[in-house]
Amino acid sequence: MRAYGRSKLANLLFTYELRRRVTRAEVDTLSLAAHPGVAATNMGRRLEEKWYGRLLAPIHGRIAQSAAMGALPTLRAATDPQVTSGEYYGPDGFRRMRGYPVRVESSPASHDPDTARRLWVVSEELTGVRLGAALLRRAFFSLFMGVCARGRFLLGAPYGGSAFAPRLIPGSQSSRPS
Repeated sequence: MRAYGRSKLANLLFTYELRRRVTRAEVDTLSLAAHPGVAATNMGRRLEEKWYGRLLAPIHGRIAQSAAMGALPTLRAATDPQVTSGEYYGPDGFRRMRGYPVRVESSPASHDPDTARRLWVVSEELTGVRLGAALLRRAFFSLFMGVCARGRFLLGAPYGGSAFAPRLIPGSQSSRPS
């Protein structure tokens, strides 16, 4: 679970760093994040193999919302004309676990610009892809689990919610914006 939580923090750090970079490059693109809350998907099926997963299963079944409801924050971020770059969307209910999508706040750690910059640099080194200003000017491409819709970079946390998410692999056709 710790690795999972760190990966979600990385999604948010990357989203906010992308926002800073597109703003500096004067690119008319939104960088947004979304999370589904607790949704009844098969994502947690491996948790049932752990003692704590079996303990939490009955509770999860009672609080989880449908997968369709879990998709709404991602859909709102991708389509709502009122969103502003750098926003984060999730459910409006108890502890942001279920409900209709609203703008929510992320953790203070997700807003650390030094950590976000380091993550960006390490991501470039590991993938071999440099996302300089010239590349950022091309609005229609995906980043990691993100989807770009109408010039919006959307990193869906925790599971993306993207039907279109080509990988940025150096040398592959899907890594090159058209």
